[in-house]
Amino acid sequence: MQVVSNPNRPTAAGKRRTGTFVKVMRNDWQLYALMFLPLVYFLLFKYVPMAGVIVAFKEYNIFKGIWASEWIGLAAFEEVFRSDRFWIALRNTFMLNFLDLVVGFPVPIILALLLNEIRIKWFKRTAQTMLYLPHFISWVVISGMAIQLLATNAGSVNVFPEQARFRIHSVSQRSDPLGVHLPGSGHLAGSRVGNDSVPGGTDGHQQGSV
Repeated sequence: MQVVSNPNRPTAAGKRRTGTFVKVMRNDWQLYALMFLPLVYFLLFKYVPMAGVIVAFKEYNIFKGIWASEWIGLAAFEEVFRSDRFWIALRNTFMLNFLDLVVGFPVPIILALLLNEIRIKWFKRTAQTMLYLPHFISWVVISGMAIQLLATNAGSVNVFPEQARFRIHSVSQRSDPLGVHLPGSGHLAGSRVGNDSVPGGTDGHQQGSV
């Protein structure tokens, strides 16, 4: 008599895998319990917000919200790609990333080696502290300082030379020799160099893109 096997019936291998999983969970449930809160954090603050990318395809209205706003498809992308400033922003993005790679990689290593050669401990600690300080200054503060210092009419960087009878062009209106114009990019490079040159420094800056 031929016996027909039931495809829905669990096999020995399946039972073995299920038993192993239950055994592992039973033995190490404390470790999995510790992972619960981090998993919830990443789920709520990393994965759920990814649904917000749909706003790029909508005519966002602050009163209607993301989901009730009108769907416009690729109209926003077409507007960006047709803009003359898009190619400037794209060029700046590639140029800044290239400069960050060329300058931001070797300079912190060289600076760390130079600091390591300093024999006066108090000067070494002071130099490390001064190099690390820019990472504690917010980009909002840096932007405000840049606007106040480089303002065309009231900025001290432009007003002082005029009062001293120096004939120079406004700093805020001058084009960069490399063709890249990004207020605060010097602070970005300086904080990157100082942070990476200090042992144990963490790279906390966020790079801009197009």
